[in-house]
Amino acid sequence: MKNKKLIIGIAVFAALSGFTGWYIYRDITKEFKPQPPLSLGVSANPTEDSPPLIEKQKPNGGQSSVTNFSRPEEEIEKQISTLDREIAVKANLQEGTKNKAIMDIKEITAKLKEDYDQLQEWLQLGLLRNLIGDYEGAKQAWEFAAVIRPKDPVAFHNLGDLYWMQFSDFPKAEKYFLEAIEKGPQHPLFYIKLHELYRYSYKEKSDLADDVLEQGIKATGDPYLKNLLEEYRKETK
Repeated sequence: MKNKKLIIGIAVFAALSGFTGWYIYRDITKEFKPQPPLSLGVSANPTEDSPPLIEKQKPNGGQSSVTNFSRPEEEIEKQISTLDREIAVKANLQEGTKNKAIMDIKEITAKLKEDYDQLQEWLQLGLLRNLIGDYEGAKQAWEFAAVIRPKDPVAFHNLGDLYWMQFSDFPKAEKYFLEAIEKGPQHPLFYIKLHELYRYSYKEKSDLADDVLEQGIKATGDPYLKNLLEEYRKETK
């Protein structure tokens, strides 16, 4: 099973390698699990980045440049305050990896304190928090990324991955994967992740494992999804 899933991970990467702007992260500190250990750290649509939906005050105290914000200002300030979260390394990392992660978290945090309206930095902050074993910190970062860019699917995908692999909350994982598919229906990876959630973990909905692949094939025409569906049906006969 381990070799089989490793092949799947490589195939997914190969299928996406031509798509500029994707960053694939693997947590090498964990034992291999049935679930594919892929997370994205860069916007899936970097040239189509949606405008922020929250009010952002100008540095000089003038009027906001964006008036159509979706949450009260106090709620935004509360979420930004998570940037002061303690950097507590809970994962078993090599010293060099740990020190680099701490340094990168501090650097990204400093950038976001100057200007919180930076999608890539929030996504990367979540990856770094996940790497050090701070899963709550990763959740907070990706939740805020979803707030400032609600049309971009990557934060929703990463939250689905987090709720699946770290929190074992399968209904929430399903919810976020479905949102990622809704916002990025052209990306095969999202269908693969939801398929494998149903296939390996969310047994109450295992009957949907082939349905989501069929949906992905219709939406993307991706040959890897077709092969995966054939392999799954042979396995479950």
